[in-house]
Amino acid sequence: MKWKLVHTGLLSAGMSALVALIVTIVNTGFDVGLLPRWFLAWCLAFPAAWLAAFIWGPAAHRLACKITPPPPQA
Repeated sequence: MKWKLVHTGLLSAGMSALVALIVTIVNTGFDVGLLPRWFLAWCLAFPAAWLAAFIWGPAAHRLACKITPPPPQA
C-alpha cells in the first residue's frame, strides 16, 4: 500500500504540474507572474489528480491488461 500511495503521488504530481502549466499559459499568458499563478493552479489540481489516480488506477491497470498483454515481470 505504501508503494501504491507513493507511486500515485509522484505520477499525479508530475501530470498535474504539466497540465496546470499548460492551462495557466493558455489562459493567462507567459509573463513574469506565471510562476505564482501556475503554483496556485497546481496546488489546487494536485490533490484532485492524486485522488482521481488513486481511485481510477486499478481499473486502468485492469483495462490495459485486457487491451494489451502485460509486460514481463522483472
